[in-house]
Amino acid sequence: MHVALVVEPTQFRVYLNGAEYSRGHDKITGGIINSALMFGQDYQSDKWFNGAVDQVMLWNRSLTAEEIRRYMTVNPRLDDPSLVSFIDMDHVNADGKIYDLVSEAPLATSGVTSNDDYSHMPFHPSNSFTLNSQAPAVDNIIFVESPSNVNADYRMGVFNGTPYNYANSEHSNLTPLYGAYFTLTMSKPSVFSSGQKAVIGFNMPQTAVSSGAVLAIRPIGSPEPFSTYQPMTSLVDGKMRFEVDGTLLNGGSELMLMYDGTQGELPVKVNLSVNNYNEGDTLILNSETDRITVKADVVSANPQSKALVSVVESEYASADVSELDLSGSAEKSFVITINKDNLNKLAVNPVTVTLSGVSEGGELKLNVALEPIVELSLADNDSEDNSIVVENPYASFGVKAKLVQGVLAGGVKIKTTADMPNIVNTAVGSMLSNNDVAYTDILEYYPSASEFDAGWNLIGNPYLSNINLTKEQNVSLHEDEVVKYLYQYNPESDTYTAWDMVENYDETQKLMPFQPFFVQTRQTGASLVIKPESKSTTINRRVFDHYMLHESRMLRLGLYAGDSDKLSDRTEIKIQEGTSTDIVFGEDAVKMWGGLNSKTNEMATVAGDRYLSVNVLPNKRVEIPLHLQLSAPGKYRIASISSYGYGLNDNAELVDKSTGARWKLLDGEAYEFNVADVKEAASRFIVWISIREDMTGVENAAEAKPSVSVESGACRIDGLSGKSVIEIFDTAGRRIVYTTVTSASSTHNLTAGTYIVRVRTSNKDFSNKINVR
Repeated sequence: MHVALVVEPTQFRVYLNGAEYSRGHDKITGGIINSALMFGQDYQSDKWFNGAVDQVMLWNRSLTAEEIRRYMTVNPRLDDPSLVSFIDMDHVNADGKIYDLVSEAPLATSGVTSNDDYSHMPFHPSNSFTLNSQAPAVDNIIFVESPSNVNADYRMGVFNGTPYNYANSEHSNLTPLYGAYFTLTMSKPSVFSSGQKAVIGFNMPQTAVSSGAVLAIRPIGSPEPFSTYQPMTSLVDGKMRFEVDGTLLNGGSELMLMYDGTQGELPVKVNLSVNNYNEGDTLILNSETDRITVKADVVSANPQSKALVSVVESEYASADVSELDLSGSAEKSFVITINKDNLNKLAVNPVTVTLSGVSEGGELKLNVALEPIVELSLADNDSEDNSIVVENPYASFGVKAKLVQGVLAGGVKIKTTADMPNIVNTAVGSMLSNNDVAYTDILEYYPSASEFDAGWNLIGNPYLSNINLTKEQNVSLHEDEVVKYLYQYNPESDTYTAWDMVENYDETQKLMPFQPFFVQTRQTGASLVIKPESKSTTINRRVFDHYMLHESRMLRLGLYAGDSDKLSDRTEIKIQEGTSTDIVFGEDAVKMWGGLNSKTNEMATVAGDRYLSVNVLPNKRVEIPLHLQLSAPGKYRIASISSYGYGLNDNAELVDKSTGARWKLLDGEAYEFNVADVKEAASRFIVWISIREDMTGVENAAEAKPSVSVESGACRIDGLSGKSVIEIFDTAGRRIVYTTVTSASSTHNLTAGTYIVRVRTSNKDFSNKINVR
C-alpha cells in the first residue's frame, strides 16, 4: 500500500494508493525538527512498527493530488530544491548501509531490521499518463470508459515484464498476452458504486486477438496471485474492450492481459528498432563506436517462444546473442557489433538483422558508415611537410582533398586560417557527395529503324571510387525505360562486355572513377539511378539467394589467343523458362563490336541476323551457332569461364564442325584449335546444350528429392542415391561444406545460424534453407 501525508497550514490530508482517504482541519503550526529521520518507532519510543517500508520521500512543501499519484511509481528528481529526503532502500554506501540520496546520511533505524523483503508495489513504469473519466482518450495504449455520472481522474502506468506472483495455479491455461502490465489509480477512494460497470480498453492492434483474451485484475501492490479474470467483451478496430465491475477498480488496481492457451498458440510478433534511427538514415560510426543496440519490442508471444538472431552481413556484423527469449518483459535488447576493418570504408554498408521463428516484424534493415575523414595536401607538390615557397606577392596553389573513409551526404565547407589575417582566399569550397546519382535529364532517346540500334547513351561512374553495377540494390531502373544491360569497354582486349544490372551478380565487374559505359534507353524520359551501395563488392544475403537459387542456367564462354591467359572476349548463354526462342529486345544483349585496332579477337552467339553477347533461350536442348571474328590465323582456345544451375547429368558441348570433335564445356577444360583461315573460322563452332527433362528443383521435387532435417546442431540429408555433391553455404555466401558422397545419407555438424544446403545428384540440383540452433 502507498501512503502519503500532506500537511498544510489549515489542514492535513491522508492518501492511500493515490486517492484522498481522509482530511483534518486542525491548524498546523510550523516548527523545527532537530532529530534525524527515524524508522521503526514512535516519538515516545513505546510503539514499534512491524512491516516493510520502501521508497520514502520527504518534501518541504505540500504536493498536489496528481503529484501524489505520480510519485507512487516514479522517482523524484534529486535536484528538486523542495525534496528534503529520499530513501529508496536500494542504494547502500561503502559501509553497506542504506543512505539518504539527498543528504547522503546513513539511515537510522530502531529495533531489529532487515533488507531482504521484496516490494510488491509496482515502480519505475516505462510510460505513465493521466485520463479523465469523461474523456477516455481511446488512442492511448490503455483507456477507461466510465458511466456518465462518474467523474474522477485516473493515472495509468505501463510496466515492462510481468508483475510479482501473477500466476494462479488454478488457471494454468492463462499465459501473458502482452509483455507488460498496467496500474490504475484514482483521485477518489471509491469512484464506483455497487452495480456500476467500467470498460477497460487496450489500443494495440498488433497484439489484439479475436478470441481467448482475458483481463486479470487485483488490488495494486497485492502479494497474492490474480484471482479475478474477465473475458474480452469486444474487439473493434484493434481495440480490445473488457467490461468489469467498477468496484474492482476502487482503491487502485493492477491489470494484466492474459491469453487462454486452449484457444491455440499466439502468433509471434516483434518490432525491431534502434533509438534515434529512422528507415533510410545512416548510422555514423566514429572511432569509439562499434556497437549498435537493437530494441526488440515483443508484441505477442507464447511462453516458450524463442527466436534465432542472425545478421545477414556476417562478414562485418554480428549479434551478441544467437537466440532471443521472447517470454517475460515486452522490451528486449541485444547488441550488434560492427567489425569496422571489414566495412567498405567509402560507402554506406547495409546491416540486416533477422529473427527466425517470428511471424511478423522479424527483420530490421540498417545502414552504417564510417565517420568521414578527409586528407588535405598540396596539389603538384612533392614535399612531405606540404610546404611551398612564395616568391611573389600574389601566389596561388591548389589543395587536394581526398576522402579517406566515410560518406558525405552534402558538400563539405572549407575554412582557411593563417598567422596573418585576410591573406588567404578559398576559390572552391565543396567536395563530391555520396548520394544517389540519377541520370534522368541527360539520358536521350535517339530513334532508329531498328530498336536494337536506338537509344544508345554514354554515361560514366559518378563516384571517386570503383563501383559494381551487377547487384540489384546498386542500381535502380525500369526495364520498360532502360535495357538492363550495360556495355563496358575493355581497352586491353579492345572489346565491349555486356553486364546484366538486374539478375546476375558478378564480383569481377568494376567501373573505375569517371569510367564511361553505354546504356540503351527504350523511350524518352528514361531514368537510371546509381546508388552509393555500388561501391561495395560484398554479396549480401538477398543477392546470394538470387544467385544460388535462380531458375536459369548460365554458361559463360571465353576466347583466348595463343598460350595467353588474357581473355580476348566472352559470350554468355542462359537457359531460362518463360523466355523466347527468338531474339527479344531487352531480354537478349546484342553484341557491341570493338575492333578499334586490327588485333581484336571477338566472339558472339548468332540469333537470326543478329550477333549476341547474352543469348537467353527457353529450350532444354538447343544448338547455338558461335561467330568468331579473329584478327589472324594461329592457335586459339575456347573455355567455360563460369557456369551455374547445371546438374551432373546435364551436358554442354562445343562442336567443331571442321574436325567433328565434341568438347564437354562443363568439365572446365579449354578446347584448343588452330585457325588457318579466319573467314572459315567465323562459323566453325556450335554450342550444344542438353538439360535432363526429369531434373527437379527444391520447389517441385516432391517425389524424388532427398530430405533435409536439423537436429542437435547437425544437418542430416537422407534419400540420396548414387553419387551426390553436397554444398552448404552460410548467409554471407561462404561455402562451409563441400563433399561428394555415394551413401544414402550424410550428416554435417554446424554452428548455430542460417544456411543454404545445395544437393546435386545425377539428375537433380536443388537447394533448401535451414536454421541450426
